[in-house]
Amino acid sequence: MNDEAMRMSAFPRDLEFDGGETDGAPAGYPEEHGLMGPGDLAHDGRVREHKRHQSFRDQVNCAMIGMFWILCTALASGIVVYSWHLMTPLLWHFLDDSQQVRLQTLLAPAVLSSSLTGYVSRRIE
Repeated sequence: MNDEAMRMSAFPRDLEFDGGETDGAPAGYPEEHGLMGPGDLAHDGRVREHKRHQSFRDQVNCAMIGMFWILCTALASGIVVYSWHLMTPLLWHFLDDSQQVRLQTLLAPAVLSSSLTGYVSRRIE
């Protein structure tokens, strides 16, 4: 194998090594092969850009999952509070009329939109 071919290949597989390893490189591995050529530099840049992009997407995904669970918890808490308020006797009611209307205004669209979204997504598929 000539020197140019060894520099351009990612790992010269057809070299015969004696089996010993030094500094992470197999014995007989040419020292100049560790230097990157222009094609390798561009490839390395694409790989690093891809890793950065994937890392950003992973962080956004984690943030979206966190926001989803916060909203689900808030919705479930609101439903529990409103249901408890309706089930208790009048003497135990703890929400005044304005708070009850505000809770209804927040919960009704959330429950309806989630149920309609499920219905529409099933029909679209």
